[in-house]
Amino acid sequence: MITLADIVIIGTTSLATSALAYLAMRRAPSATTAAVNSTETCAVFLFDGEVLIDTNQEGEVFLTSFGVANRNWTTVYQVLSLRFPTMPIHQPDTPVLLPMILESQDAGSTSRLYIEQAGERIRLRLKETPIAPRSVTDLYRQRGWEGQLSRLRNAVNNAPYPIWQTTTNGRILWANTAYQNLMEACDQNITQDAQGVHYPNLFQLPGRGCLQRDRYRACVALAPGQETLWYEINAVRSELHTMHYATDINAIVQSEKTQREFVQTLTKTFAQLSIGLAVFDRKRELTLFNPALTDLTGLAPAFLASKPSLRSLFDALRDAQMMPEPRDYQSWHENLDALTDAALDGRYTETWNLPTGQMYRISGRPHPDGAIVFLFEDISAEMSLNRRFRADMQLNQSVLDQYTHPIAVFSANGTLHLKNAAYDAQWPMPDDIRDGAIQIDQRPEQITDLMHNISRWQKHDANGIDWHALTAQVAEIGPEVLSGCHVTLDDGTPRSIWVRKLPDGATLICFGINGSHAQLVKSAQRQAIGETASCSD
Repeated sequence: MITLADIVIIGTTSLATSALAYLAMRRAPSATTAAVNSTETCAVFLFDGEVLIDTNQEGEVFLTSFGVANRNWTTVYQVLSLRFPTMPIHQPDTPVLLPMILESQDAGSTSRLYIEQAGERIRLRLKETPIAPRSVTDLYRQRGWEGQLSRLRNAVNNAPYPIWQTTTNGRILWANTAYQNLMEACDQNITQDAQGVHYPNLFQLPGRGCLQRDRYRACVALAPGQETLWYEINAVRSELHTMHYATDINAIVQSEKTQREFVQTLTKTFAQLSIGLAVFDRKRELTLFNPALTDLTGLAPAFLASKPSLRSLFDALRDAQMMPEPRDYQSWHENLDALTDAALDGRYTETWNLPTGQMYRISGRPHPDGAIVFLFEDISAEMSLNRRFRADMQLNQSVLDQYTHPIAVFSANGTLHLKNAAYDAQWPMPDDIRDGAIQIDQRPEQITDLMHNISRWQKHDANGIDWHALTAQVAEIGPEVLSGCHVTLDDGTPRSIWVRKLPDGATLICFGINGSHAQLVKSAQRQAIGETASCSD
């Protein structure tokens, strides 16, 4: 029989049990609540020496997303060191340094990397703290980003030219495969200290500029005894970092070097010329000139070395009175483009009569790569000599024209070289040539040929002398004076033909009146010899 005391004991025990159960329920959250509140994920990597021998599911996802193929400490380091710069480049040699807890350098992230000793092996634990639980949409979006990231990573790492990233103070944070291969070629290695991993700076880079984008050239010397490589580096700056893209320009640098050497060779050659040279590039800037240009124009070498434009050079020549003053300089100045076009076609040639009495010949010629070259030549002495020569010729011709007997001089090849007015009257040229219908340089050769003239004389011969014998006498190298022969022309005029040999194989032929030949021939011979000498000079 249950007594009142038993009932009290049973009730007290039940109440105490219920109270303890209630307190336990308040203090211990449910498994579901704990899973929702736990946002920490962990990727684990287990290394045996340098080889990655095992990883969990999170670690596998991590390696796959970053495209890590060769699974060892070095490849994992290349990925993690971007976020954990102080991660050792090689495994720690002694357990004394372990465990190591490294904080990520990501902005707004609380990720940590634990490096721990696991028996004789090394274990890495990467603990990430996402901002919020991810939905299915976020997961799909992340997979898309991961694919895009993989493509971009392959594009950068497989690029044939060096690419690297630096901090604002110039410290290299990351470098692609081409940069690392260049490091090996230069016998440079990655180093590490308490501040983290350090890539060697292969290029001497200028200080950080104010522009967001910058371009400059830099060279890197390979191992001793090997060549020097030249690169054009494009720097793209952001708020915290700078990306550098290097392009191989060895061919361009070598081409420029060859061009400079060629220009130096040309300069040395042009320095010996008396003709002034001015070479303008496709931009019409003076790129090359020789000392003769300064001598002929009087322009200062400093002005020419400043690469003046074509217009500036002609303006300077006008100011120095080293070119004729155009009637309308403004119009002439505007027509410089036409002058340039003519020079490109090789058609530009002008003769400048300067106020100083000098005479310059200016000509334009095309040059490679759209350039043009102007030649300045002092022809004052040449023109003076030509004037004197023409004056002497006119004087000698006037003297010959004073003789009333026909006189002609033929050169060694049988060309009519000189004749006087009496010869023209006795043996006139055809009407079209005499009237100027046919220019001198267009006349048929037989018009001034000795044999042709002899045939003309024969047509006007009334008594029929032996012209073939005379022709043979003229053609042969015989005595200096050939015997004269008498001929009566068809108009009844009696003539005696006298032939004399002159220097250089020339032949003098005189048509005189019977009895007056001796004095006539001697005088004409002296005059013809002087004329021939003048022509030879």
